[in-house]
Amino acid sequence: MYNRDRGNITIETEKQGNMLLLRISNTGLPLSSEESARLFKQSFFRTKEAKRVNPTGMGVGLLVAKTIIEAHKGSIALESSEGERTAFVVALPLVG
Repeated sequence: MYNRDRGNITIETEKQGNMLLLRISNTGLPLSSEESARLFKQSFFRTKEAKRVNPTGMGVGLLVAKTIIEAHKGSIALESSEGERTAFVVALPLVG
């Protein structure tokens, strides 16, 4: 997730049953529907706009995050409408 200069990041939390939901969004780069479909399916994937904004990025951050979240019995999903703000929702089980 890339943000614009002087953009903002919003993190919202919610408890649903035995899960903690984290919704993370920013005022950054929107994703096309084609890019959204590929986001978690391959390593080293970067959108065209992400490459333009930060040419040195490796494109492995979301794949690493997904792997760690799933190892903790959680999930991560993308909420995005083409051309609009992008949000990721992380669901993690509550313990105890």
